[in-house]
Amino acid sequence: MITLARIVSGGQTGVGRGALDAALAATFPCGGWCPEGRMAEDGAISPHCLLTELPGAEYKQRTKRNVMDSDGTLVIYFGELSGGAGSLAAATGRVPADAAHQRQPLGK
Repeated sequence: MITLARIVSGGQTGVGRGALDAALAATFPCGGWCPEGRMAEDGAISPHCLLTELPGAEYKQRTKRNVMDSDGTLVIYFGELSGGAGSLAAATGRVPADAAHQRQPLGK
């Protein structure tokens, strides 16, 4: 059995931001790396998200660093694996063996 000790996220919109918000609301340990300037798809990531800027980094470097600092990766996606979820899955270098994939059918 694995005990969850910390949520690691880059703070992007969707599941990553939701995981951080839920952890913060529950006072559960959380954090991670974000691109320099706290860049996200919807603008700057709020300072309330306890993330550390990775100097000179963009999305791919941020994702790789968060994967390296984690013991596991959960990828949740709808339809085809693409975009940020696709980059995350590729960055693990362990797909599918060590990464948990939860595919939700469209319309459910």
